[in-house]
Amino acid sequence: MIKITIAETQPVFAEGITKMFSHTAGLHLNQLTDSYQELLEILRTSTTDLLLLDAELDATISEELLITRIKKEFPKLKIVLFGKSLNLGFLPRLRRAGLDAYLFKNITCQELRKAIFTVLGGKAYLQESLSAALNSFCTELDVNLRKNDRRLTKRELQILTLIVEEYTNQEIADQLFISIPTVETHRKNLISKMGVKNTAGLVREAILRRSYQGFYHGFP
Repeated sequence: MIKITIAETQPVFAEGITKMFSHTAGLHLNQLTDSYQELLEILRTSTTDLLLLDAELDATISEELLITRIKKEFPKLKIVLFGKSLNLGFLPRLRRAGLDAYLFKNITCQELRKAIFTVLGGKAYLQESLSAALNSFCTELDVNLRKNDRRLTKRELQILTLIVEEYTNQEIADQLFISIPTVETHRKNLISKMGVKNTAGLVREAILRRSYQGFYHGFP
């Protein structure tokens, strides 16, 4: 029997998930909470195999930090996150933090079951509607945009990846063991090569051109 804990701030949504479990063999609701501190106490005092986590459980910290803190203390715990909106560049950071699935609250019971059993089977899961839309969008634009794309160096691709993932110049410099002026030079070169005006344009073009390979990392 798989033991699941729900950490959810919206009672109606939590009630719907609870009812679904009563009709799904092999899944058992372990605990239900709307408090981050209470969640930690539950995880410390009872067995939980999978956590259904509201991204807004603690409004004082980011989704990434929320997942990182939980996974640091409970590394074997599977985490399914319910978010309101998805920053495209942030997805791989959530994966590296330990996220197993990203869903929206408009998900159907059927797909939620699929997501849960996919994660329990050791694979990551991205809500089908989101995954399909992103793949379709990128595929449609890929051919035309690549025709005008000048080749980027390995270092430029590394820096572009970190820019998309919202790292600051200082964080990029620390990560790659280079100076801040060097990061700034690479950023200017990227803006020139990709034909954009600013960092926001870099992020947009990186995603459209699929130069940012970390975008799909870990998800089907």
